Amino acid sequence: MKRVAEHPWQQVVWLGMSLRVPADWEILRHSVRDDRGRLVFADQRHGRLLLSWGKCAAPPDIKRMFEDYRARDLKEDSQSRFTDFQGHPFAANATPASHLAGWMGYRRQRQDQLHNEECLTRAGRHDDIHARWVEAVLPWPNGLDPAIEQQVLSGFAVLDDRQGPAHWRAFGLELISPPGWRLKEATIKPAEAVLRFTDRRRQAIIRRLGAVDAWYDGDAQRYLKRQLDVASLQITPTQYQGAAAVLAKAKEPAKGWRRLIGAKTTRLDLVWSNLPAGSLYHVTTRCPLGEEVQPTDFSVTPAVPEGVRL
Repeated sequence: MKRVAEHPWQQVVWLGMSLRVPADWEILRHSVRDDRGRLVFADQRHGRLLLSWGKCAAPPDIKRMFEDYRARDLKEDSQSRFTDFQGHPFAANATPASHLAGWMGYRRQRQDQLHNEECLTRAGRHDDIHARWVEAVLPWPNGLDPAIEQQVLSGFAVLDDRQGPAHWRAFGLELISPPGWRLKEATIKPAEAVLRFTDRRRQAIIRRLGAVDAWYDGDAQRYLKRQLDVASLQITPTQYQGAAAVLAKAKEPAKGWRRLIGAKTTRLDLVWSNLPAGSLYHVTTRCPLGEEVQPTDFSVTPAVPEGVRL
């Protein structure tokens, strides 16, 4: 992997929201519910961004909301100072000219117990497409950086993925899920990301396994046979996005009560590696007979920072 930019940025796409953050900001906490949740970003030393959202059918009384925010901040420290994004004294009823890229908000400045200057950006906006209120809180442990503030807030966008395919980009993965599939679970561990999607009785699991130099011998068939304990496994060499891959097919007993009536599920596994990205990718689909979806219906590629090429 070659770096061609000194300070690369990365795009993150999650639950119909797209944003740009510095590449060294990692997601520490995440939610999979589209009606309420949060993404928490941090660098190696500090928390950097809290992006939260909640169901909100219509735009709220923004003036009152930010008056409440400011009152809460003043309760914590009565000496707090508030400015808008242009550096003028903040007014909750300010004109849109004092907003930033669709965000209403303010910068709060105060001194900590050691008399060091603390700064925080608090911003909010209504997501009309998904009917939710979105908030962004950016603490500035090393002082306000207006350029990063500008890029983070102006780089936010809402995607209309309610009817068509959905775009996802996080945890080293970029993928497009077919229409109708919903993210049910995201399990993130060091060198492993697992996203689980469902569409009624159909399931799909997308895995990215990192640090392949330490454990992967390059034999995808051997890897699959170690992972699957299925007697009827059929493995076929194939290609995926220009890389050598293997596709496995097997029949499994259905889950739950359908297992009692002898129902079967078709399991399909697609495995390939991208050594420059240091990752192995494994897509699994489990579907009732006659309702199969191919692993290739989920477009999966590495997600690398801007300014970095494989």
